[in-house]
Amino acid sequence: MNEPVADGAGGKYPEPPSPDESGRDRMTRNVLFSWAGQIVFLIAGFLMPRFIDRHIGQTGLGVWDFGWSVVNYFGLASIGIGSSVNRYVAKYRAEKDTESLNHAMSSVYCVQLIVAAVIFLITILATLFVPALLRSRLGVFEADAQWVVFFLGSSIAIQHAFNTYVGVMTGCHRWDHHNMINAGFYAGTVIAMLVGVSLGGGLRTLAISYCCGVLATEMCRVYVAKRVCPELRIRFRFARWADANRMLAFGGKTFVGSLSGRLLFQTNNILVVTFLGPAALAMYSRPMGLVGNVGAFVSKYAYLLTPIASHLDAADMRKELRDLVYRTTRYSVHMALPPILFLCILGSPILRLWMGKDYDHELVLLILAVGGLVPIAHRPLMNVMTGLNAHGLPALANLASAIGSVAMCLFLLGPMQGGLASVAFSVSLSLILVDGVFMPIYACRRIGLSTLDYLRHAWEQPILCSIPFALCLVISRLVYSDQPAMALLSGISSGGTVIGVVYWRWVLPHSVRDTVIRFFKRIRLARVPDAL
Repeated sequence: MNEPVADGAGGKYPEPPSPDESGRDRMTRNVLFSWAGQIVFLIAGFLMPRFIDRHIGQTGLGVWDFGWSVVNYFGLASIGIGSSVNRYVAKYRAEKDTESLNHAMSSVYCVQLIVAAVIFLITILATLFVPALLRSRLGVFEADAQWVVFFLGSSIAIQHAFNTYVGVMTGCHRWDHHNMINAGFYAGTVIAMLVGVSLGGGLRTLAISYCCGVLATEMCRVYVAKRVCPELRIRFRFARWADANRMLAFGGKTFVGSLSGRLLFQTNNILVVTFLGPAALAMYSRPMGLVGNVGAFVSKYAYLLTPIASHLDAADMRKELRDLVYRTTRYSVHMALPPILFLCILGSPILRLWMGKDYDHELVLLILAVGGLVPIAHRPLMNVMTGLNAHGLPALANLASAIGSVAMCLFLLGPMQGGLASVAFSVSLSLILVDGVFMPIYACRRIGLSTLDYLRHAWEQPILCSIPFALCLVISRLVYSDQPAMALLSGISSGGTVIGVVYWRWVLPHSVRDTVIRFFKRIRLARVPDAL
């Protein structure tokens, strides 16, 4: 409690409360900025695949997806050290330990520069050899695939060279600046890519434009991060092996989780190209992208929890930590369930109107959506565990499950001669086993919660609130079974109205509702003089 201090007249007034350095008071603002930024990526995610398909072809789109599947492995060279930055920035700032902050960040920066050099070397090797291994599948796109791998890989190297500054900004809870930079520069990059292809450019133009956009983004991020954290001093002379070793030990757990993600998604994508060709990967990646967009919005919300959980743990605020898990997981289920239901029920009309009938693989979308619901909804758990430095065992569980998924996919595509649905099934099964079964049990035991109480708090209210929404979607699909556009329009209007009313009445916190009401009141009052 703040003690009163004397004013100039001899009276006393309470000292202003100190800001909440855990970042909880900025959480709503940060989430809104994160979502606003993600909308840019969502729009680009819808525009770019269709644009590439129309101008370069379905096989060209598959080659672009293949290039990303290859270079996504390169980030493993960092051994997860970048994930430690925002946790330790939040920790040392909470402890007012500027010296340790500068030593730790300088140490990570030096390691990241070495990692960037290693990634660039791997990029050169991959450019020379990887596309050649799949020459029979890539055909006339072999040379383009090499350029795509080179420039996308170089972009990954640039990002890792400056990744320390990402952690500095998020560790200071300035997700608003972080997302504004990402969204703004990515919008400019996408515009450059669209213009380049419209003027006759191909996959090489796309890759070069993306690489230049990444470089501009990181230069701006360095400048803003230094202003957000003015006490930060990154110097080579501050670097210490002991600090780097501690950060690597933390990041190693994240590395295992990152490896499992690469195996589960990127390796299976490469298997699709190997057995079914790049055109099949283009078809498979679109349903995966739709589910991924839902996960991205929830992830933007969940990412904020790592530094918050770290701060609460350092301050030994156990009750607040348990309340954080209850509340954030319930909201993440509220966020994930309606859009996943939308994809399950109206997935076919979406694919037809978006990409055309050649991409309408409704069964694949249904399997991926069902399999993706639980991991998306439970995403706050992993971020809280990361903030507590307790994410090692979940990472190992994810790795074991991903290896099993790759083995299953290899068997189903090879001896069983399965198709895209079998790939979707192997991925979904892996996600459900780890995130739906193992993760809640482990996290609840680690925090001191009842697993059954956790599941009830997380799922009961969202399921009840989503039932009327699902009924509206089913009715729209049945009534307009032969009119995909009308089915989507009806589902969005009726379902959106119902879920909006339900969420406003029973889901949104009072503080958010009050903020919205005040916002519209200000708009109304601002218009009164004009009306007079």
